Amino acid sequence: MSPLRTLAALAVVLPVAAGALFGSTACPVDSAPPIIVEERADLRVDDVIAQRVISGIEATEGRIFIVVTVTLSNAGDSLVFVDPAQFTLENEDGTVVASAPIATAALADACSADVAAVAGRSVSCSVAFENDVGQIPAIVHYAGIAGATDTALVTPTVDGLQCLFFVPPSPATECYGTCVATNCDVEVNTFLGACEMCFPQCGAGEESCFCVRESCGPECAASSEDFDRCANDCVDACF
Repeated sequence: MSPLRTLAALAVVLPVAAGALFGSTACPVDSAPPIIVEERADLRVDDVIAQRVISGIEATEGRIFIVVTVTLSNAGDSLVFVDPAQFTLENEDGTVVASAPIATAALADACSADVAAVAGRSVSCSVAFENDVGQIPAIVHYAGIAGATDTALVTPTVDGLQCLFFVPPSPATECYGTCVATNCDVEVNTFLGACEMCFPQCGAGEESCFCVRESCGPECAASSEDFDRCANDCVDACF
């Protein structure tokens, strides 16, 4: 090859080599399309109960713990975490309550920031919220760290504390709940122990509380009457 052709060949090869070494875009090459990782979550509420005490942790005066068991399914590509801080509880009046981290951590099946569902799988766990007595939970919200959001309606089943704290809506509701929580510990615990197996049989709502009290055996009926006697003073004081 003549010296001139050699120089011409080098004039073509050297810029390409330099581009490979130093990142020049003078000679574009084909590249794979970017991988888009999407976070999507489907939220379901499995159970809702009210508890005044969780593993020795008492709710603040005038408040009660609402424990929500959820299932979060990963409908996307990235990990979906179940950090309790990612859940909020909306009440029927529109107020929104953040999760209670200490009470949540005391639950046997607590949601945790260290747990996540991989793509196509789900995680079930529980989150505690500290709610004002008399508030009615309506919606659980989930907000993922990468933008996923979902909501699920709260459809609570009847439990002992719902029955014990049931009173017609009024400004005195909070007074009544606080009074009972302060003065009727023995009666509340006895009622829960005697009637717990009956709660799932009676559905939800005011009628279900009457169902529990009237249809679930003599021990349950007797403990309900004991609670009523204790609670009468609170009714007289608050209504």
